[in-house]
Amino acid sequence: MDFLVIICGRCAEQTWPELLGKDQDTAYDTIKRENPQVTNIVYLISNSIGREENDEFCCNRVVLVIGALPTGGEGISKVPQVG
Repeated sequence: MDFLVIICGRCAEQTWPELLGKDQDTAYDTIKRENPQVTNIVYLISNSIGREENDEFCCNRVVLVIGALPTGGEGISKVPQVG
């Protein structure tokens, strides 16, 4: 059984692979619409220096990693998921 299902239950979307390459506003709106349990969306610039790793798992949090895209410009560069 999937770790996210065991911890958070399966009542809403847990991952959003379709958001890769999308802009941060689209990602935010999609996540809030598809999983109303998410109350904390954290933006992280992928080349941030000194970023602290956070091992705490949280069912109401999604981290959006924003970085340079191979096609140019910036967008979501890692699959967003609850945690």
